[in-house]
Amino acid sequence: MIARYNALPDRKFKLAETAKRLSKWVKEMDQTRPVTANLIIPVASLASGYADALDVVGFSYQTNQYHWSKKNYPNKLFTGTENSGGWQDWNSIIENPMVFSMFMWTGIDYMGEATNKWPQKGWDGDLLDFAGFKKQGWYYFKSIWVNKPHVSIGTTPLEGSGFESDSLSGKAVVSSKKVLNWNNSKANMHWNYKPGELVVVEVPTNNHVVELFLNNRSLGSRSLSDNPDRILRWVVPFEAGTLTARAGFEGQEVESVLKTTSAAVAIKLSVDKTTLNSDGYDVAHIIAQLVDKDGLEVKTENAELTFNVDGNVKVLGVDNGSNDNIQDFQSNKIITSKGKALLLVQALKDKTGKINIKAKASNLKSNLVVIQAE
Repeated sequence: MIARYNALPDRKFKLAETAKRLSKWVKEMDQTRPVTANLIIPVASLASGYADALDVVGFSYQTNQYHWSKKNYPNKLFTGTENSGGWQDWNSIIENPMVFSMFMWTGIDYMGEATNKWPQKGWDGDLLDFAGFKKQGWYYFKSIWVNKPHVSIGTTPLEGSGFESDSLSGKAVVSSKKVLNWNNSKANMHWNYKPGELVVVEVPTNNHVVELFLNNRSLGSRSLSDNPDRILRWVVPFEAGTLTARAGFEGQEVESVLKTTSAAVAIKLSVDKTTLNSDGYDVAHIIAQLVDKDGLEVKTENAELTFNVDGNVKVLGVDNGSNDNIQDFQSNKIITSKGKALLLVQALKDKTGKINIKAKASNLKSNLVVIQAE
């Protein structure tokens, strides 16, 4: 690689020289942190001298270049500055101790890079949606990064999933390898489908073996050793009731449960803090979730909510987390997505007192949330 680079004719723009100037400029402003760059072709950046300007050499997805880079540049520090986030990416870090970390692209959904048609407005392949609500990918990464025993359930219709059903074993067989390349799953976190509809059940876990149950009936076990992306899968004909994924670890049993929900009958409000500092900056997040008669979260219905806020506080805005959401953010009204919405309120400068918040929709009412501004 180095010989090939040196054989190239001179270019108008010198990568190494430009990188050194940029690094020097950065350090003139901030000497507290190391300088890195997200290198699209790391081996070329190393060979050209570009990487010499960096304190930490950043790799953009190119995990297959880790070994060569460390072999030829053993004294440099390496990290993955942009990774898709599958098990394969994380495993490449584990197997290459000289690469000390990875940064997943991008952790939370963001506006821009909208590759599909309107009304999609951004990139939604991440762990948290636009409102900061957890998606199935959050739990997948928990199963990879956290040592504590973990199991969770996601579901998606078999049709269009990239999988096929093995009718004998009930296993989900890959029909398109693309589904394993970027594991930020868009699986649903509910168990509400049409009777008999074939559903792929995904179970991210760090347990070696997981058994799946539907209404206390075993649907068999799956093991991590048989699944290269560390997501266990079953194809299950939908039947209303309770879906349970259960695993045992060193005498401890862990499980995840999804239950079929009925129609929404109320709005459940929750808040991340009940006290606001009256500094004009402090913010509280209020989550509204549709629930059924049993208090289960309803994720297959939506409703237009109106938030009623009474007290010394500023309504910053609302969101429902959806990439298709084109409603006004600066409002006290919003249609939920997957039965959920977010309200943000901010304290006023030197204004204290009690703040009462409720939500309502057609035939639906909420509990009262009380926040104290101090």
